[in-house]
Amino acid sequence: MSRASQVAPHFLLCDDLNAKVGGLNEVTHAHKSLLVAHPALQLARWCECQTINAAGRLLADLAGSLNGILGTGRVCRDNGQASCVGSPGQDVASRPDHILMSSAFFRLADCASERHQ
Repeated sequence: MSRASQVAPHFLLCDDLNAKVGGLNEVTHAHKSLLVAHPALQLARWCECQTINAAGRLLADLAGSLNGILGTGRVCRDNGQASCVGSPGQDVASRPDHILMSSAFFRLADCASERHQ
């Protein structure tokens, strides 16, 4: 991911990572360009599932190191719910639980600012 993000400015990583990020924030004051481009990132992540695990911490660290944004609890129709519930009518309870994206992709999916108005 690190090498790919240096070559291409846009990236999107979706997977079932079993990472629980709770209210962790991958964007800090060191990410000034992201905060200027997306002021809603200064607000708390929408988070129904408050649990944090080691995989969640690592994912937040990865997002921060790539200058990326986790869509969890920040994009349309994602309220930070637990992802192990699966989809209605499915026998297997698995789905992508996180989407890590570049600023350009987040601009397309951002509706977090609408939630806090």
